[in-house]
Amino acid sequence: MDMPMQNSSEMSNSSSIADSSDSGPLSAIGLDLTNETTAFDYLGEILDDTDLQAVDNRYATYFWYGIIVAIAISVFFNALRQWKATLRLRAAAKNRPHPAQFSNIITKSVGSVTTAFRRATYPQITPNHIASMMKFPPIGTVVMLLVYLSFIMALEFVNNNVEGDQYYQALSLRAAWLTVAQIPLIVLLAGKNNIIGLLSGIPIAVPHQGWERMAFSFGFSSALLHHSVTFPVMYHIPSTALWARVYVWIPIGFYLLDRLIRTSRLIFNNARGSSATFVSLPDGATKISVKNRYIKHWAPGAYVLLSVPRFGIAQSHPATIASIPSSHNNDLVFILREHNGFTKRISKAARLSSNASSSSKEMSHAPAVATEDHVALVDGPYGASHSDFAVFDTTILIAGSTGVTFSLAILLDLAARASVRKLPLRKLIFVWAMRAVSCTEWVKNELNSAVQALHDAGIECTIHLHVTRGILPMSESSMRHAAHVPSKNGDFELDDSVPVKQDKSAEIITSSHSSTRSMSSLRQSTTDTLHSGRPDIPQLIAKALMEADGEISVGVCGPISLSASVRRVVASSDGGRFGIYLHAESFGW
Repeated sequence: MDMPMQNSSEMSNSSSIADSSDSGPLSAIGLDLTNETTAFDYLGEILDDTDLQAVDNRYATYFWYGIIVAIAISVFFNALRQWKATLRLRAAAKNRPHPAQFSNIITKSVGSVTTAFRRATYPQITPNHIASMMKFPPIGTVVMLLVYLSFIMALEFVNNNVEGDQYYQALSLRAAWLTVAQIPLIVLLAGKNNIIGLLSGIPIAVPHQGWERMAFSFGFSSALLHHSVTFPVMYHIPSTALWARVYVWIPIGFYLLDRLIRTSRLIFNNARGSSATFVSLPDGATKISVKNRYIKHWAPGAYVLLSVPRFGIAQSHPATIASIPSSHNNDLVFILREHNGFTKRISKAARLSSNASSSSKEMSHAPAVATEDHVALVDGPYGASHSDFAVFDTTILIAGSTGVTFSLAILLDLAARASVRKLPLRKLIFVWAMRAVSCTEWVKNELNSAVQALHDAGIECTIHLHVTRGILPMSESSMRHAAHVPSKNGDFELDDSVPVKQDKSAEIITSSHSSTRSMSSLRQSTTDTLHSGRPDIPQLIAKALMEADGEISVGVCGPISLSASVRRVVASSDGGRFGIYLHAESFGW
């Protein structure tokens, strides 16, 4: 008699669960969960996410609608930028006056919107006392991340207020779908062959040397992490959401395609081998020249992943190309400062080679001649997503330390193009902050030839060399232009953790004959000023804006304190009558 009563109770509870789910929110109120059958039926109703999966799949699709719209907007503005550059180059070729000015209502409107956007997004806050420990991205990057996070949160909670005991189930399922939907985007942005960056013109995955060094230190670990995360996600997707596996298979395809393209290009570029020669330079730097038969074209400011197996098997070091295809006999030229690991071994080899080649000669500050070739592997080139610096009225190139490799490539490109055609560029200002006068030996010949070519093309070019440590050469030029302020220990330092500021006093320091000889050759064809101390970025940009006859561009590469300082100065300026464009790269971000 007891058994039928128990079955009747279970049927009653099951019926009440069914009635509850059909008539309103699922709830355990009134259910006897101590009954095993009732408990299983209740859990079955809780876990029945068929309807929720269908809804959440739509919101994952909405996520990609939003991403596509954002990419489309970026592509549109990139197309406008390219169109504006083309118009200016054509105007200059036809000798029209003021080619770097806004020529019509469309370009003026776009310029006004762009100026407002730049002023809001350019600033970068990097507190001095923690700059070496914590680095903050530019305001534009922060805003972009906040907008992205707000978009994800809106997709998570909009129309997702499921009443009853499935409330948290609904939230977790929506979050799972949105998480899986983002995997293709992450893989796309992480790839070296970044189609989003190519179409939009935004340097999404184009970090400079400091970040790249860290990324490639963990490259193998990242690959393992990618596989160890992706495939478990694949097999933990429930049978009610098999469509979500598309968001896993697609990024796997993207990843394999990126690796295939990179591997194929690496094999093709190095099929017959690349030879590298090292030259030891002053102040712990090494000049690397790589001969490669297949890499014939690259954009100024591009970088490669350089590997010299003799000094590190399966190690690639990011290096900005300091040359252009028409210079240095089409060699890829790099300048690396000695740190630890790869660069330290390279520097040691360069010094040994220099000692061997000059054992019978008196050592001097002049660069030694390379005597030994090393097998090199080159992956790239990558990067160079900046605007064309030739289409502006005035271009200001600011470099700190080895950041001069980026500025030098831009300078050489402008000089080469100005020699064969008329450019909108009217004035160029080259600013380089270095630790010692001897650093000019790195690029002395290149600066001389580039500046002479620009002068011959009718482009006004000024070189500002700022020595932040050591002794200035005593000469008439330096006496006219040099200004310095000693640091706490009496030296001049290019401190990567201190913002660049101008030094105001006017004491002149004498120097050795070798430093004077180094500078005299640089002055033969260069309108230059030699300063002791850090450049006055606000004054320099303010003067350029006041004298400009069209839009201005600023390119900066160096320590993060330098790029952050330039960002703040550009953002705080009124942009003049024509606006100001900024492209910033730094060792830290």
